[in-house]
Amino acid sequence: MKHNRLTATIAMFSSIAILGSLAACGSGSSSGSKEIKVAYTTSGNATLINNWYKNAKARFEKANPGATMVLEPIQVGGDDYNNKLTLMNKSSDTAPDVMTVDSTYLQPFAEAGYLQPLDSYVTGWKDWNQYYDTIKQAGKGTDGKTYGIFTGTDTRGIWYNKDVFKTIGITGNWQPKSWDEMLDVARKIKKTDPNVIPLNVYASKSAGEVTVAQGFDQLLYGTANGTLYNKKTNKWVVGSRQFKSALNFIKTVYSQNLGPSAQQALDPQEGHNLYADWMPNGKIGMAMEGSWFTSPYVKGGDAEWANWQKHVGWAAMPTQNGQKPGVATMSGGWILAISKRSKNPGLAWKAIEALQTKQSAINYYVLASQLSVRKDAVTDKTYLGTNPSIKFFSNLVQYAHFRPLTSDYTQISAQIGIACESVMTGQQSVNAAAKTYDTAITGIVGESNTTTVD
Repeated sequence: MKHNRLTATIAMFSSIAILGSLAACGSGSSSGSKEIKVAYTTSGNATLINNWYKNAKARFEKANPGATMVLEPIQVGGDDYNNKLTLMNKSSDTAPDVMTVDSTYLQPFAEAGYLQPLDSYVTGWKDWNQYYDTIKQAGKGTDGKTYGIFTGTDTRGIWYNKDVFKTIGITGNWQPKSWDEMLDVARKIKKTDPNVIPLNVYASKSAGEVTVAQGFDQLLYGTANGTLYNKKTNKWVVGSRQFKSALNFIKTVYSQNLGPSAQQALDPQEGHNLYADWMPNGKIGMAMEGSWFTSPYVKGGDAEWANWQKHVGWAAMPTQNGQKPGVATMSGGWILAISKRSKNPGLAWKAIEALQTKQSAINYYVLASQLSVRKDAVTDKTYLGTNPSIKFFSNLVQYAHFRPLTSDYTQISAQIGIACESVMTGQQSVNAAAKTYDTAITGIVGESNTTTVD
C-alpha cells in the first residue's frame, strides 16, 4: 500500500534518541554526564539523513563545549524498530538519550514510563510558539503532559484527475463544499464514462490504518462533533450517529457503484494500483488520500510521471454539510522524545533544540517528504519548491485532527476496519455494523470507559 511505503520512507528518515532518569525532571537538572546518545533507524541508503544528523551533532557540540552527541543508527524499521526501542528503554544501560517515536506509540510509551515529560523545557523554548496548536496537542499524553516534539507531519484530502473532470465540465481548481457535492460529481463521472472509477475511499479491513486514516476518519471528523474518543473524559465514544454517517457515506459509494469493485477494493495492492495505474491512466476521477500521494511521480520515484501536476489536482476534504471550519483532515507523524532513563535530560533537551532549529527542521521536511509543523517554515522557498501541492497541504495542518493514540488504539482501529468492510461489501447494514463496533469496543475497554457524543 502507498501508506506503508510512506511509513517506510518516514522511518528511514526519522531520528531517534532515548534518554533516561526518573530524577532530574527540571530543565536545568543534570547528573554531570556530558554524553548524549541519539539512535535512529536506517533503511537502504540513508546517506542524506546520516548527514542531517551529523550536522545536528556539530551544532550541538559547538553550542555545548565538552558535550558529545553519539549517533547510534538502528538497522531496522517499522514495527521491528518500535520493538527495538521498547527493549532498549527497559534498562538504563541500553537506553539512548533522545528518540524519535512514531506518534502512534506516544501514549503506550508514556504509560510504560519510558518518556520524560517535556513541559518544563518547552515553556522556556523560544521556538515553541512557532508550532501549530494542533501539533502541540498531538504531542501530549492523556495525562495532559507534553512528551514529544513533532519532527514533521502529513495531512489528507482529495486528489482528482483533471482530464476526467473536464469530461463532466469541471475545469480549474475544484473544491467541494460538502459530501453531497462530492457524490454528485461521482455520479456525473459514472454516467459519462462507466469504465472510470468515480471515487476511491479505502474501506477494507486488510488495509488497516489506511482505511481508518485516509477513509473513515476523514468522514467521521467531518461531521458535527464527530470523534472516536472524548479527550475530556478519556472515554471511547459509542452509540454515535456521526459514526453511522461516516459508514453511510461508504455504503453510498459502494452500493451505487461509485467506487472500485469489491474485488479491487479488497486487493492488497489497491493503493499501488491507485497511484501507479488508475490516476496516470485516467481510470479514476478522485481519491481520498494523503499529502504524500504524488511523491512516486517525481524523478526517481517508482511511478515517474512527467508534468503530473497538469493532470492531477488537489482539494480539501469538506465537512459533511459544509459546516465550519469547512474542511476535515487527519494528521500523524514522528516525535522527538527524551527517555525517562536519561542521566542528563537537560542536556538531552539541548540535543532536541539542535535537531529542531528552523533550518534543520526545513532540511528534514525536504529529506523526509514531510509537511512543516512550524508556522515560520511554511514560506521557505526550498520547502515550498519540493512539490507544488506542499503549500496547500501545509495550510491544512491548522485544521488537523489526530487519532486518539491510547494504548488500546490498535484494537479499536481494527474494529473500524471491520465495520467499514462489512458495509462496503453489503454484509451488514450501517446500523448493524455500528452496533457490532459498539459491542466490540465496550468489550475491549469496558463499559465504564465508554461514553456518547450527544
